[in-house]
Amino acid sequence: MLAMLRYYEGRFEDALESLHKPMQMEPENPLFIYLYVWCLASNQRFEEAFSLIEKMVKIAPEHFLTQMGLFLKYALKGEKEKIQNLLTKDFKNTVKREIWSHGVAFFYLLLGQKEDALDWLENVVNRGFINYPFLNEYEPLLENIRGEERFKKLMERVKYEWENFSA
Repeated sequence: MLAMLRYYEGRFEDALESLHKPMQMEPENPLFIYLYVWCLASNQRFEEAFSLIEKMVKIAPEHFLTQMGLFLKYALKGEKEKIQNLLTKDFKNTVKREIWSHGVAFFYLLLGQKEDALDWLENVVNRGFINYPFLNEYEPLLENIRGEERFKKLMERVKYEWENFSA
């Protein structure tokens, strides 16, 4: 959780460091591997991320986080045709129910597909992800859509919900 807290604060290197111990304790846990892959990618350490994605494929080939890792890899490499094989109805339905939708949004941004990215970003906001500073400022992958009218409208809603959240 410390890693995710740091990640969502825009502290990507610190997030990566927070995952060293969990990775040592459970080196075959798909969740820890995926989080580590995500942080590696956020720190521009793509080859290391790709290597761990291959490990995930061997350990848990059917796990949706393995599929998310492959999606990230193919998006970073611009291999759109390989992504289509991942986008099964089951995969989409699973991911849409999870917070991981923001990952799919980012992957579509890597592919230059802004409308698809915004669809997935709206889904994650609808699921309760309202971290306004992260979405509006910290996440570098969102930089190329922050000027889009649809994104601005979404951020108005997120900002309102962020500022008016009560537990």
